[in-house]
Amino acid sequence: MIPQSDLIQHAGTIGRYYTVPGDESHHYHSVTTILSKSKAYAQNYALDKWNTANPGVANKCSNRGTCFHALVDESLKYEIHKQDIFTVRRWLLEQLGEAANDEEKKQHKDLYTLFIKVIPFLRSYTSVVATELRLHHPKLLYAGTADILLNLDGILLLADWKTSDTPKKNMYDNPCQLAAYIMAYNYLYGELHGYCSVGLIVNVPVEGDIKLRYYDSIALNKHWLHFKERLSTFKKRYFLTQSNAKLTF
Repeated sequence: MIPQSDLIQHAGTIGRYYTVPGDESHHYHSVTTILSKSKAYAQNYALDKWNTANPGVANKCSNRGTCFHALVDESLKYEIHKQDIFTVRRWLLEQLGEAANDEEKKQHKDLYTLFIKVIPFLRSYTSVVATELRLHHPKLLYAGTADILLNLDGILLLADWKTSDTPKKNMYDNPCQLAAYIMAYNYLYGELHGYCSVGLIVNVPVEGDIKLRYYDSIALNKHWLHFKERLSTFKKRYFLTQSNAKLTF
């Protein structure tokens, strides 16, 4: 059993960060904050423009993703995914409950579709090692929560869920996020619990088929180097003082 990092989450002025109990001096900024705040300025401008033109869409997608994560974690806890499809569907409808309005009905329908699509994938793995695995890198001072760590015939594989309306054509920063989680896991637990050398992004769309994107050690190393570049950009933008150019991380 892999122990969870006992991190405390905080809401900072530039985004979410974590601290280790008893050590408030070191801030472990979240991987998602680092990647978001280190984008090229033109990318941030384009994203802000899209959000302005499509108010509320990003929040709805985020909420749907959060609910999907919770459903998967709960089903794995009680091994619902191993039951027959009728039991799975009955359990799922009980979890979703009654919808209060048309918007909630749409969300419930989407969540039902997403969950049913991911069942065959969950059944294909030998065992689930951990879910919602909170990780941090003591040297590089970042942290985050990996969705699921799987065992496939003795091979450790860390996977990240990505829900969407239609299949994703571009993974954008998702591989960098995955590489950062895997490197933090290997730093903390690799020697004791086995190293993870394979990453997977599971894109579960409402419309279309589930897409599995695997990343071997070579691909992960490439994205790891890119993440470290983004981490450096993040530090320079937010934690370098002009007077002495010293990191105040």
